[in-house]
This record gives sequence, structure tokens and C-alpha cells, in this order.
Amino acid sequence: MIQRRWPDTIFFAVVGISLLSWAAGLFHSTFFGAVIAAFFGLACLGMAVVGPASGPCPMCERTLHGLFALTVMPFERCPHCRRYFRPADRKEVPRDYVAATPQFAVPIAEGAALPPLCCVCSTPATRTQEAVYSSAGRVSHASPLVLKTAIKVQAPYCAAHEGGVMIVSEDFAPSVPLLESLSGAQRSDHRWVLKVRSYAFYVSAALK
Repeated sequence: MIQRRWPDTIFFAVVGISLLSWAAGLFHSTFFGAVIAAFFGLACLGMAVVGPASGPCPMCERTLHGLFALTVMPFERCPHCRRYFRPADRKEVPRDYVAATPQFAVPIAEGAALPPLCCVCSTPATRTQEAVYSSAGRVSHASPLVLKTAIKVQAPYCAAHEGGVMIVSEDFAPSVPLLESLSGAQRSDHRWVLKVRSYAFYVSAALK
């Protein structure tokens, strides 16, 4: 059962009300400052309403933090057993489920082969299509060094599908209560992942 973390909820409510009160005082003197304060105040009140929460994973029963008392995300991934479940009904995503957009994060291991299944519908794959992520940016504003990143993955497909994947970086560190994550105490474990639509493909690729 997911339980609201009341200390976190109260914290966000108090901060939100304080920021909105400050924004009201700033309105006639610094309009831009008042807008910024009001924005963050409303954001904090929104966090208080949805409710930071914790609860057991419905599959492995280990404690999960960083959840919400009101349903926000369509899927949650347990960092312990790595399976996805739907917060709305606390059940694992059906193996034959195909999401409308890429949702399920398959870690991209160097040299590792993906299963010979279509990443959209999980039927036997007949071909591959290259998915590419690239970015370039300066190490800092003062540095002349440009850091370039290029990730390429051969995503498998059946004859009927193409696309429907996304390469992003996700944090795989175990979850902690929301206030602890904001304090910077949480360690990170960022990995490059291939987000796919087929849950069956995800299970075959990531839960070996």
C-alpha cells in the first residue's frame, strides 16, 4: 500500500504558501520577481497536493520511495526487481502490452546484443534500424573544450514497424524519500538506455 509521506507533504505546503505570500508582497515593487516566486510557490503546492509517498513494490515487496499518493506517472520501474508496474492498480504491466510512446528503458551495454524481437510488438525481428543520439556542448561557459556524445544502437524490428524508440540517460540508483533527493544526498547511477514500446521486448532484453 502506498502511503503519503506527511513530513514531505507539509514541507512543500509550507514552502509553497510562503513563496506565494512573498510573491504577493513583491507584486507592486518587482513584478518579474513576483512572477518567479509565484511560479515556484504553485509548483511546491502542486507537489504537496499529489503527495510524496512511499510503498512496497507489488512484485518484490521491497520499499520504494519517490512515489506519489495521487497517480502521476503511467508506469513506475522498481529499482530492485527492475519490473514495471502501473501505480493506478498496483499490478505489473502485462507482458503483451505495447505503449503508445517509448516507455520501457533497456540499458545499453557496450557490445551487448538485443533480443531478436521487434522492439515495438515483440514478434520475431526481420531487420534492424539504427537509432542515434548525438549532442555537443562546452564543458563550461569559460572553457573552449567541446564535449561531444554520440550513441548508436541497432534496434530490431519486424517488417511492419519502424521507429518508436528513444535514447536517453536515466538514473538507476535506488530511490530515496523526495526530500532526501532534493538535498543532494542521493547517489546517482546514470546509464544510457534505449526506451522501447514493447514490454515483452523490455523483459527479454533487460531481465535476463
